[in-house]
Amino acid sequence: MKIRTAKLRSFTIMETIIVMIVVAILIGFSYSAYLIISRSYLSFSAKSKDMQTVLQLDRLLKKDFVQARLITRTDQHLIFRTDSVVTDYEFRQDYITRTKRLTDTFYVRSESPVTGFEERVDSSATDTGSRVDDLRLIIWLQKTKIPYHYHKLYSSENLFQSSTDAIH
Repeated sequence: MKIRTAKLRSFTIMETIIVMIVVAILIGFSYSAYLIISRSYLSFSAKSKDMQTVLQLDRLLKKDFVQARLITRTDQHLIFRTDSVVTDYEFRQDYITRTKRLTDTFYVRSESPVTGFEERVDSSATDTGSRVDDLRLIIWLQKTKIPYHYHKLYSSENLFQSSTDAIH
């Protein structure tokens, strides 16, 4: 009786090593692409969040400028007065807070605001209670300066100030 030896089909060691090297290169490319895409997404997400914060602040400042009967400045504060509500904005270098019953904090980097009244600029912020009809503000959005300008048109009723020394 003759014993038959069967030949099994298989890969050589060299073929197996070449396949493993090709697979390792493909995994390396895939991981690199994943890192690039995830960093890009994180950067986009952070910029989008910062932009959303800046847009919300801009929307609220515009609204408060329109609704205010009187806007005054004291130190680093802008105070918006309506008939029933007082809104206070505090401008700091790394954040801006808005207090209107509740406090909102906007974490944006800004330069000191420049205010004025009737085309006279008051950048010193030393006049306490000075009336404001113009605000220029520069906000930084990821190394980019964004200038904002707000202007209040007062009615004659709002500009009239009753004084105890006035003769009626």
